[in-house]
Amino acid sequence: MTSFFKKANEQIIKLLKSPEGSLQKAKQTLNDAGVPIPITSQIMIRLLKKQIGDQKQIKEFSLSFEEDAMYVKGVINKLFIDIPFELKVSPVKANQRMLHFYIHYLKPTNAEWIKKRIFHNPPIMSYEQNEFQLDLNQIDKIKVIPIGNVKHFEIKDEKLWVTMGL
Repeated sequence: MTSFFKKANEQIIKLLKSPEGSLQKAKQTLNDAGVPIPITSQIMIRLLKKQIGDQKQIKEFSLSFEEDAMYVKGVINKLFIDIPFELKVSPVKANQRMLHFYIHYLKPTNAEWIKKRIFHNPPIMSYEQNEFQLDLNQIDKIKVIPIGNVKHFEIKDEKLWVTMGL
């Protein structure tokens, strides 16, 4: 009888330690699991307007998600001249609860002062060399989740989908 239990115990240990074993599959499932959170253009507009604050130089501000990028349009005032602008940005990487975006282009002129005025206001966002970081804890939908980091992000169905997981 003891040899039966020894053999069964050896088989169970072998199964648990193998790459195809239940324990390894359970660990992988927990690592892959997460909560997908949709971030709409309205949420991003609210956040950017909070970011811009009382700057009266930026007007007619709009934002949309198309294909795999986010487009920001508006009018900025510099020395009593209204300059329309359009930005194309896309998320490139995540670090804990910070999402990094790359600025592909700024039309009509690729002026650094416009990018800084829109995207540089710590702690919500910070801008440096064609990239800006967004602190996702500033978004109410993400703030209510006390633990976890960004596992995955993508733009689809005119929304930025962020998956939060352990």
